[in-house]
Amino acid sequence: MSIIEIPVERRYWLIRAGTNSGEYYQQFRTNGVVAIGHANNVNFDFDEGHTLSPEDKEHIIGAAFSKVLESLSQKKKGEAARLKGQLRRFLYEVQVGDTVISMEGSSKVIVGVVSSKPYYANSLLYGRAGDKKVCDYNLRMDVSWGKPRLRESVPLNLDKTLRIPNTITEFKEVHQVRTLNHWLYPIYFAEGEVRCSLRIASEEDLSNHQLTVLSQTLDRLDALSSFVDYASKNDLEFSIENFDKYLTSTHVQYGLKAQHLFMSPGYQFIQLSGSDLKRLAFASLLAIAFDSADAVALELPQGISQEQIAELANHITSGSGIASVKHDLKVSLPKKEGSGRTDEQEMGILLEDNSADSDPVDGSML
Repeated sequence: MSIIEIPVERRYWLIRAGTNSGEYYQQFRTNGVVAIGHANNVNFDFDEGHTLSPEDKEHIIGAAFSKVLESLSQKKKGEAARLKGQLRRFLYEVQVGDTVISMEGSSKVIVGVVSSKPYYANSLLYGRAGDKKVCDYNLRMDVSWGKPRLRESVPLNLDKTLRIPNTITEFKEVHQVRTLNHWLYPIYFAEGEVRCSLRIASEEDLSNHQLTVLSQTLDRLDALSSFVDYASKNDLEFSIENFDKYLTSTHVQYGLKAQHLFMSPGYQFIQLSGSDLKRLAFASLLAIAFDSADAVALELPQGISQEQIAELANHITSGSGIASVKHDLKVSLPKKEGSGRTDEQEMGILLEDNSADSDPVDGSML
């Protein structure tokens, strides 16, 4: 199981695919780009694909701003200022490695990672066969896109930002960034925590008893990850007997935090801080407990075998009633789809999208 570490400096952007609620969505997706047409009103003599220097950027911003001013009345000068601000944001603030989101109306959302600096291009951007729309936006950046997701799958606390009409908008608030990452990655590391998402796929009403069993199971996995860390530091055997003793000792620790988005269907976000070993152990235990096929591929520190972790995880789940709760609520870790690319872990996004437009990502947020 590949678990990425998300850098604190990563930024997250909504960049609209043209006007009319994303008319150039297909052109962006097919060509692996984001682009803006804010400087299309000026002809420049740059070569095709020319990477823009700071001097080039200032020239573009100044020329586009002046051209717009010529055509606006005094009452509409603010429009030119907004254009200038959007140009500056696109050319200077969006960086390689940032996450970018684009949309097609109210139906599809696509997420990717910026993979080039801004450049100038006059070539036309075509969509798929049969799509007659052509995009001529000349300021572009390359993007490694993931698979399309349903717009209705976007978490509710992100929807307000998606409705802002600006060409470029940044997701800046901490709770938005955290929700975005939970939405994108079933398990990830950030700011000294392991952060995970559980999907509750049942469309039935959720009983308090079922949710209590789920919560108690997560607490036990929390304690078990602490035991793995404690046993490693104190040269104890990773055994069920020692774990049961640990549970009644003064050394047991509980630190799991949760954000509940319970609906039918719905999600639960959980996060746990601690040592690298504790976080890695919890990720492995959670994956085993909730039947993730990726769990067996997790690399554990020397001296801890996957079999030992599995035995302890199964000890937690065997008599807790979680099996029936998992079945009834259809609880699982969202599926992480492999891309086959060597840079997937570095990028932290699902790459090499060959899916049909109608295919939503399995395990997308509600």
